[in-house]
Amino acid sequence: MRIAQSVQRIIAPELLRLRAGVLVTVVRVEVSKDLHAAQVHYAVTGADHAEVQEQLEEMTGGLRRKLAKGLATKKVPTVSFIAALEPGDGRP
Repeated sequence: MRIAQSVQRIIAPELLRLRAGVLVTVVRVEVSKDLHAAQVHYAVTGADHAEVQEQLEEMTGGLRRKLAKGLATKKVPTVSFIAALEPGDGRP
């Protein structure tokens, strides 16, 4: 399985726990070739992007630990979140 797919599979369920009434959807995941960084592009419904971005940034340490357990690699990417303005575009 590709690393990006694994990152998405591990992170997506965690996004559901943000807050009731808020839908955060992973649009796509980009992982650097050296596996040091993963950019998670996401779309938000039902909340302010800035508020959700702040919550996601607070979650990065825990998400990275989950990635370490769930990925079959020596390197665990640092996760950053990028809000997509339009669902499906993957870029702000």
